[in-house]
Amino acid sequence: MTPFHAMGMITGLEDVRVFFRQFRDEAAARVATGKGLPPICPTGTIADYTAHRLPDVHSIVDLAHEHYYELRHGVRSPGKRARKVFDHLVSRWLPFLDWTTLYARIQFGNDRFSDVVRKEKLQDKVIHRAMTTATALLFGSAIAGVYVVAKPQILLW
Repeated sequence: MTPFHAMGMITGLEDVRVFFRQFRDEAAARVATGKGLPPICPTGTIADYTAHRLPDVHSIVDLAHEHYYELRHGVRSPGKRARKVFDHLVSRWLPFLDWTTLYARIQFGNDRFSDVVRKEKLQDKVIHRAMTTATALLFGSAIAGVYVVAKPQILLW
């Protein structure tokens, strides 16, 4: 994993938080049922944790590689800069849409990394469809405008 967004530290801290939350839930359930003190690590906790956490580990590695590429090439891209400004504007003025930058989701959120990737892909899809629709409308309007302007001249000839 490439070390961006402080992902190594964030991932490590989140690993501990998620593991102990699952550990405490299991331990509290054992104590509440009167089975006495639970063992240090209840049976199956590690396997459950691994199954739960594996998609997030893959997601964070993918995010780190994408961020590495973006730092090499994307910072010079006008499209990336426009996307960043757009994300900030939408998150500030339309907070009910739960639209925010990838950086903010990773640094300041408690979402699973797999959920962060899913939300980012959804935002990319919305922007792509909006840009495609806007481009189609622009070209359609241009063609209609040319037709309206050129039609009287065609009839006069």
